[in-house]
Amino acid sequence: TKYDCTVISLYLDKTNDALVLKGGFDGFYTYFGSVGFTYGSTPKNWNALSQFAQQHNKIFIPSVSPGYIDTRIRPWNSINTKDRKDGKYYDNMW
Repeated sequence: TKYDCTVISLYLDKTNDALVLKGGFDGFYTYFGSVGFTYGSTPKNWNALSQFAQQHNKIFIPSVSPGYIDTRIRPWNSINTKDRKDGKYYDNMW
């Protein structure tokens, strides 16, 4: 119908499994481009997240980035800053 939409949830950690399923979302995305910042932002967990999505007929959208720095809005978060390493950081996320 003209009112149909695809609704995507933010996914940070395993506690979001229930949110995605019970909230009626069509899928989820990981948002942060800093490896290790959250469970969802860590590529080694993406196979498990992809399997979870497939098992529940959901869309999985992993977020990748060329590097990461958000200290202008999260001054306490410098530990999650990731250097671009001349494009290698981005390449490794794939």
